[in-house]
Amino acid sequence: MTPFVIVILCALLIYSLFWLKRQPTAQRPRATLKLLFIIAVVLIVILTITGRLHWFGAALLTALIFVKKYSFLLLRVFPFLRTLLRGKTKKTAQQPNNGSLSRQEALDILGVPEGASHAEIIAAHKRLMQKLHPDQGGSNFLASQINQARDTLLKE
Repeated sequence: MTPFVIVILCALLIYSLFWLKRQPTAQRPRATLKLLFIIAVVLIVILTITGRLHWFGAALLTALIFVKKYSFLLLRVFPFLRTLLRGKTKKTAQQPNNGSLSRQEALDILGVPEGASHAEIIAAHKRLMQKLHPDQGGSNFLASQINQARDTLLKE
């Protein structure tokens, strides 16, 4: 690589680190992953152009990146893949109890004090569901317990 290309890459790296530092604290992990993804793509392109990585290797790495990112589309187009994947992984998730929660259990689950208002219960439910929803990496059991606690407290 020529010194000019190295200087350009170093300047881009420094700029990206400053960009990462300017991101809000809550968004830094996601921004870091985005930055690492961009660096990996640039590295693959540079290695392919300079002949240090065979074009087939670059195509394979690119395909792996896209499969990981868009695997949900593959599962929609080929539904039999979902049954194959579901059959291989055995999830032993806890099942929620079918009985109703006591008021004290519901208060403990949502983390609200006795006599909490309707708005406080809704806010606590929303806060917990944003963290523990199955789409965010939580479990179905926790989500159902949180929903059941909210229903118990709002029913009264």
